[in-house]
Formats: sequence, structure tokens, C-alpha cells
Amino acid sequence: MGAQKKAIFASADRALGATIPPEAQADYAELQKKIAAEVSARLDAKAVKGDFTRIYRENFSKEELDGISTFYDTPLGQVILTKQTQVEQKIQLAMAPRVAELSAQLQQMGREFAKEQKAKFMGSLAAPTPASAGPAPAPKP
Repeated sequence: MGAQKKAIFASADRALGATIPPEAQADYAELQKKIAAEVSARLDAKAVKGDFTRIYRENFSKEELDGISTFYDTPLGQVILTKQTQVEQKIQLAMAPRVAELSAQLQQMGREFAKEQKAKFMGSLAAPTPASAGPAPAPKP
């Protein structure tokens, strides 16, 4: 879990850090420390152990959990345990540019949709033109 948090921070830091002006770097470094402390506190192994235990119990029988445990005691299971964090980290890094590109595209789609909706809404509220308004009201005495 620690390596995953570091990978997430590294990816976010590269994206955001590039936009921070030099005079704000010290403040940004302080913000990073606060964020890291908050994430570590909320994703601490002790804090999430109960969630993990519940989820595994809900999805696997005791026999399946025993089989999984037996597998992880084998040499191949140990290799997977050793390399899994590294593999996940590399997957996250490989996906980061795709996610960033998708995020930008979705934001653009949202802006275009909002613009279209505004045009539709504003068009329906526009005052009628004299030609389409019908006869003018009679003057009041």
C-alpha cells in the first residue's frame, strides 16, 4: 500500500507541480506534507485492515481463503507478493497519461455541453421579435 500511495503522489505531483510558480514552491511543498500526512492517516494499514478482512470474507469461502494462503506460501506465491506492488506501480504510471488525456477530453465535452445548453436555454428566454410578437397592445386611455 505504501508504494501505491507514493506512485499516486508522484503522478499528481508531476501534473500539479509543473503549474506552480517558483515563488509558491515552498508553500506547495508544505501542502504536499499535509496531504501526505492526511493520506497516510486515512489509508494506514491498521485503519483499513478491518475493511480488507470484511471484503475478503464476503467474497471468499474459508476453503478458498485457505487455498489462497497456501498458494502465497509457495515460491511462486512469494514471487507474486514481492513483485505485485512494483507491477501495480508501473501500471499506474503507464495509465497516468491516458487518464490525464481522458480527463481533459471529458472536461472539454462538459464545457461544450454547458455551452450548448446555455445557448438553448438563453434562446428560449429571448424576447420575441416584433414580427413574431403578434399585434401590438392597444394604448391605454
